[in-house]
Amino acid sequence: MKLTYNVLCVDDRIKSLDEEKKFLSNFNMTVGIKTKYTDIEVKPSPREEPTAFLKRILTEIKEAFAKNIYY
Repeated sequence: MKLTYNVLCVDDRIKSLDEEKKFLSNFNMTVGIKTKYTDIEVKPSPREEPTAFLKRILTEIKEAFAKNIYY
C-alpha cells in the first residue's frame, strides 16, 4: 500500500458503523489506501457525572491518537 489512513470512530453504538467502515476500506483499497480504524464507544455509565464522562472520553481519544503517532 502506498498510503495508510488512520480513522478514529467515536459513537455510542460503535457496531452500527461496521458497514460504513467496510465500504470505506474496500473503496480505499481500490486506489491503494489501507484504512486502519480505532473505535471508541462512548456510553456513559449509569451514575457517571457529565464532567467525568467527558474527561474519560477525551482521555480515551488522546490515548488512541498517541498509539497511532509514528516518528
